[in-house]
Amino acid sequence: MKSKYASLDKLSDTDRNNALKECFMEENKPDRQDCIARYADPAIGYKCERIQVTGTRFGTRVCSTKRQRDEVARNSQEAFSQAQMRNKFTKDQVAPPQGGKK
Repeated sequence: MKSKYASLDKLSDTDRNNALKECFMEENKPDRQDCIARYADPAIGYKCERIQVTGTRFGTRVCSTKRQRDEVARNSQEAFSQAQMRNKFTKDQVAPPQGGKK
C-alpha cells in the first residue's frame, strides 16, 4: 500500500486514524499488519515479530502492543513462580514409607 501521507511524524490524530482505517482494507494479513505498525501511535508500541512454534521448525508472525507483551511476560513469570513453589513444596515433603512389615 503506497502511503498518501508524507510524514508519519507529523500526522494529526485524525490523519493517523484515517491511515489506520485504510490499513484494514488490505486483504493480505502481513501487509495489513505492516501498515498498522507503520501508522500506529509509537506510544502503543505496536510491533510484529516472528516467533518459534514448538514442535516445528517454522515460526509464525505475531503482532502485539507493548501492553500485550508486558501482560504475557507478567503471566509467564507468575506461572514460572507458581511451578517453582509447587516443586519446592513436593521436594521438601517426605514420602511416606512404602509397604509395611508384618
